[in-house]
Amino acid sequence: MVIRVINLRRKNILLGTAVLMFILGIVLDFAYYHNRVYPGIYLKNVPLGRKSLAEAGEIIGSLEMSFSGPEGRIVSFPLARMGVTPSVDQIVDSSYHLGRQGRWPFTYYIRWKIRKEKEFTPLRFRLDRSRLQKGVRTLAAAFDTGPTDAQFQVSDGKGILIPEKNGCRIDQEKLTQKLLQNLNQLDSPFFVEVPYEEISPKITVSGLKQKGVATLISSFSAAFDPGLTSRVHNIKLAASIINNQLVGPGETFSLNDLLGEITEAKGYQKGLAIIDGDYRPAVGGGLCQVSSALYNAALLANLDIIERHSHQFTAPYVPAGRDAAMTNIGLDLKFRNTGDYPILIAAEVISNRVVIGFFSAPMTERVEIITRTLAVFPHSQREEWVTDLAPGKEKIIKGKPGCVVEVWRVVYRGKTVVVKQKMSVDTYQPYPTLVLRGLSKEQ
Repeated sequence: MVIRVINLRRKNILLGTAVLMFILGIVLDFAYYHNRVYPGIYLKNVPLGRKSLAEAGEIIGSLEMSFSGPEGRIVSFPLARMGVTPSVDQIVDSSYHLGRQGRWPFTYYIRWKIRKEKEFTPLRFRLDRSRLQKGVRTLAAAFDTGPTDAQFQVSDGKGILIPEKNGCRIDQEKLTQKLLQNLNQLDSPFFVEVPYEEISPKITVSGLKQKGVATLISSFSAAFDPGLTSRVHNIKLAASIINNQLVGPGETFSLNDLLGEITEAKGYQKGLAIIDGDYRPAVGGGLCQVSSALYNAALLANLDIIERHSHQFTAPYVPAGRDAAMTNIGLDLKFRNTGDYPILIAAEVISNRVVIGFFSAPMTERVEIITRTLAVFPHSQREEWVTDLAPGKEKIIKGKPGCVVEVWRVVYRGKTVVVKQKMSVDTYQPYPTLVLRGLSKEQ
């Protein structure tokens, strides 16, 4: 009898404890979720469950849409930047009341079902059409790319063929439609695949091979002083314009026609150039280094030189007689493609050198350039007093002798000379050594 009483008391204690734990669990659950969203509740792919109302509001206010474009590149934009302003209070309120419909304790079954199967609250928002279109244009600009033509590069005297690459253009109208459709879909993530069309390049590897352009037939490089930043800028700009120019059989290439007027509006800067017998800053200073490298590549490719001009003084970046001056006032470099195949010109800046390469069908001949000095004129020395040197200090700028040189192009087929052509006879004036002396106050 005593044992039965003890067992009954134990059962009552355990039952009471269980009831208390159950009640305590209900109280704690009520207290925890009193100001929180129930688990399993989502705004599209964004979980709001277990978030306080304030936390849920912050999440909704900072929502982003991700856009996947060409080559899998992903860009994310805040919804506000796309003209989409979520109605934070309405979304938080609707999320909070999910699972709280009906009477207790049936709400626990609803909560269990939500947690198991997920429940999506609708995205309510205000739409600014003008900001939406502006955002779409910004997004399109982030993905739009122009096509890249197949091109050759010269590396260590060898030609490297770089394949073409398609560009892409975003369809802004379709993108706007897809964005709005996504916003109105309950369970789709904040993710849109950007609709676009591919843009094919003009020059392709297959097209070059069909035209017979496959071999480096000549190249020339000229070093420059990297410290002369304006000249370097001009050289790079001109090289980018010349690069990948195609000269067909019988066509004449004109550097002036290609570059057009050399102005600051086109991005050229003032760099040192020879003007009226002296070195002075001029817009486009440094372009003669590009034209000289181009001229030498044309010589070595055995092309017909139509027009070429020498400088007043010898140029430090090419041998005397192998420079090519160009100006906006009539001095041009022109050559004609006398071969049976197109010529593709590669022009780029590598380290401190401008490199020019001509690519076409393989040449059957070998070209040698011979320079002969016919006369040398010694340079004089002159003194100048300047104010940008301290009194008593001097600076010497070494001059250059003048000379008369003739240049011959010799064309071989095997070991046999098939053409020996005098290309030019040039006279270069001596440039005096300048001794610059600091001007004292008394002077």
